[in-house]
Amino acid sequence: MGVDVPGAFPASNFADFADATGPPALDYSLAINLITVSNQLGGIFSNYLAGLASDKVGRKIVIQGCLLGGVVSYLLMFAAGVWSPNYWFFLAGNFVNGLFSGSRGVIQAYLQVGRPSADPRQTLDNPARPPGPSAPYSAAAAP
Repeated sequence: MGVDVPGAFPASNFADFADATGPPALDYSLAINLITVSNQLGGIFSNYLAGLASDKVGRKIVIQGCLLGGVVSYLLMFAAGVWSPNYWFFLAGNFVNGLFSGSRGVIQAYLQVGRPSADPRQTLDNPARPPGPSAPYSAAAAP
């Protein structure tokens, strides 16, 4: 049914997967593509949910939660590869990894805001704004 490529990927040797541990009727390329797709399917939900959660509980908490979830998902994938070699368990771990991959947009928003300053008139556009009353710029006042 498939091409035997020793050592490339466990799904490449279909004789070893007569039980429920591997993809019994999947082609090698489909088995590899499902790994990528499972991560991206989790990512579809994570970006939206991470944005909502960052507005409710704060960006730092969401970033830390996504990092912790990523560690847990890598432990699941490690367990799927070492302790119980199971292709479907690995796909589930990869999907969980995608569920916690939505921190990229939250990190960008966190870095874009910058740190708060003591002077409320100090902005990211003009961090060295002198203290005192702010006068609007006019062309007549220019030298």
